[in-house]
Amino acid sequence: AVRVRPFSDRELELRSACAVSVAGAAAVVQVGSQVETFGCDCGFESLDPGEGGQGLIYDAVGAGVLAAGLEGQDGCVLAYGARGTGKTYTMLGTSDDPGFIPRMAQAIFE
Repeated sequence: AVRVRPFSDRELELRSACAVSVAGAAAVVQVGSQVETFGCDCGFESLDPGEGGQGLIYDAVGAGVLAAGLEGQDGCVLAYGARGTGKTYTMLGTSDDPGFIPRMAQAIFE
């Protein structure tokens, strides 16, 4: 899965152009006039609230990993990316909008 995070305050201040977007099951990277498209299982735009929220991401990815784990299969969720790209936010979230790990832990005991 690919998640596109919202702009940081600094990026907004600099009026940075959006270089990565999600189109269905593809991540589209555009730098200047060069465009590259990469396939992915699912994609989430978090630029607009509600479009790529923590719950949607957990439902699309985490619930399946947990279900397989409870049936004895191995599972792994990896958050990969450069510094400041939202890995910790996606995995932990906030108290108001829990991330992957708290949602998975809660689901285990339901």
